[in-house]
Amino acid sequence: IPLLTTGLAMTFSGCLGRRLTYFPPALAVPSPPPAPFEEVRLQSGGKAIVCWWADRNVTAGRPALLFFGGNGVNLEACRQAGIFDNILGSPAAILALEYPGYGTSEGSPSEASIASAAEAAFSWLRETHPDRPCVLSGQSLGAGVAVGLAARHPNEIQALVLLRPFTSLADAARAHYPGWLVKIALKERYDSASRIGDLSVPVLILHGEKDEIIPVAQGRALAKAARDGRFIGIAERTHNDLQDDDAVWKAVRSFLSEPARAEA
Repeated sequence: IPLLTTGLAMTFSGCLGRRLTYFPPALAVPSPPPAPFEEVRLQSGGKAIVCWWADRNVTAGRPALLFFGGNGVNLEACRQAGIFDNILGSPAAILALEYPGYGTSEGSPSEASIASAAEAAFSWLRETHPDRPCVLSGQSLGAGVAVGLAARHPNEIQALVLLRPFTSLADAARAHYPGWLVKIALKERYDSASRIGDLSVPVLILHGEKDEIIPVAQGRALAKAARDGRFIGIAERTHNDLQDDDAVWKAVRSFLSEPARAEA
């Protein structure tokens, strides 16, 4: 009986933790994607993973930005929100990853499966476009994915652009749930605060001053922990409308246009 009780508790906590973390939307993701995107199909852990690739800037040496979305959006949701158009309006191409279990990507989401999919996307980008400096970017959960990937490849990326990041998944959860529940239910870490200080690349962090999901203090703390962290707080913006502010994309365009990331 004790073993059965322990097993049930572990199963419950694991399921609850995933339910607290991943929210694949019901919004359909078109295949093939709308212009200017091309679908890139990769393999990760024996599962088919989908990415979208677009490049409006044909100048050699322009950066390629590998993008990771939040836990409640898929590729089509990001497109409809204008995120991709804003990135493509900067001096950068974009490769956007669809997480396992989201959109038309196979599998189920977890920290391990998403990290594996991120590795597959990164490998494709480096092998297919080796002439392009690589910038990693993510929003919310995706910021944690980006920092984790950067920590595994510190000498192969040129910069990080993080929108409304958390210091760790547990820190974000504790802003909404009792500490005891977080400790029991949440096994995944996405511990950006312990990783970002090992990176020597510039890190741009943008966060809404009125973010009700991930406190803005976590974005500030992450920028402080980075060796070259740059923090921009966007007044009056919350978690889900940060990308609607022109100041965000003006800052991103300026950051990506710096000589180290965008050669003329």
